[in-house]
Amino acid sequence: MFEAMLGELTGEGGAELLDPGAGAASLSEVFARHLPADSPLPGHLRRLLLADSNAGTRLFRRLFDLSRTALNGLAAAGLAAPGRDPAVRAAFLLANDLAVFLLRDRLAEVLGTDPLSPDGMARWAPEMLSIYAGGLTAPPHGEASQ
Repeated sequence: MFEAMLGELTGEGGAELLDPGAGAASLSEVFARHLPADSPLPGHLRRLLLADSNAGTRLFRRLFDLSRTALNGLAAAGLAAPGRDPAVRAAFLLANDLAVFLLRDRLAEVLGTDPLSPDGMARWAPEMLSIYAGGLTAPPHGEASQ
């Protein structure tokens, strides 16, 4: 499933999905399509990744490898920079993405919506992409600098 999601984000049309202004609906659609509200995957991932097991170690390594491949694809397409240390950049992006899965219930409590739902992703994606595109000091997409 992660390979399919990353393929959509890094393949043809990926630039539109990763645009902070235009991509929120499309990005949320990708997540909603692959992770319907009743999906047991986030809970299963949480248990597997947080357990001290060979299966959790192998899964994390596979996800890291997918993250590196996705970052390489984005960099080759001119949609991202590989950074000074591509391995650290890929790990950082993976950790941020996994946090949504691992902390899904806590995030839903404080935000008032499931961040993996279409409505939650419509809120989450623009902020995430804005920070990734411009850093923490960048104004939200569509706002001028003061």
